[in-house]
Amino acid sequence: MDILAEIRTLLGETLGLQQRCAQWQRETPLLGSVAELDSAAVIHIVASLEERFGVYLDDDDIQATHFETVGALAALVEGKLAQ
Repeated sequence: MDILAEIRTLLGETLGLQQRCAQWQRETPLLGSVAELDSAAVIHIVASLEERFGVYLDDDDIQATHFETVGALAALVEGKLAQ
C-alpha cells in the first residue's frame, strides 16, 4: 500500500483540493499553509485516517507536529500500522 498516495487522496477529498493534493510530496507543508485545513477539517481527516487505514488515533496523536507536512501525517499512519 502506498500510504503517501492514500494520504494525498484523503486530503484531496476532505479539503476539496484533489488536483492540488495530487502534486503534494512528503515535504509539502500543511498546517498554516493550507487555508482549508481548519479545526473541522482536522476532525474529518482524523476520522478518515482511522476508517481508511484501520488505525486508532488517540488524543495524544492529534498534535500540530503530525499535521505540519504531508510526510508527518504519513509517518503518523505508518507508525500506527507498525504497532
